Amino acid sequence: MFGYVGVAVAGGYLAINGTITVGNIQSFIQYNKQFTQPINQIAQISSMLQAMIAAAERIFGFLEEPEEVETSKENKKVETLKGNVTFDHVKFSYDGETPIIKDFNSNVQEGQKIAIVRSNRCWKNNHG
Repeated sequence: MFGYVGVAVAGGYLAINGTITVGNIQSFIQYNKQFTQPINQIAQISSMLQAMIAAAERIFGFLEEPEEVETSKENKKVETLKGNVTFDHVKFSYDGETPIIKDFNSNVQEGQKIAIVRSNRCWKNNHG
């Protein structure tokens, strides 16, 4: 940015004095662009590397989490479970601060499936 300003100011002064032409100023602007292009590419690569490092830290942090402990004393097979399920004022948040599901209520009868679809605060109970 400063290079372009410097070339324009110095080039304008020299062009007024007749030392160089407007074509010479354009050439210097092109040289400046060619000079700064690798620097800009290095900055972009550095930004991508920082994003990759941050993503890797999140992945490794997740992988290092301890496994959840089995809290059930009895092992039950899901296939043998039968009955109705009631969702009563269910709330859900990934981080504990930003709610994803707020005050969800539904009654699911045996043999029905439920699908929760989020679309701009629109919750849909899909039976079938």
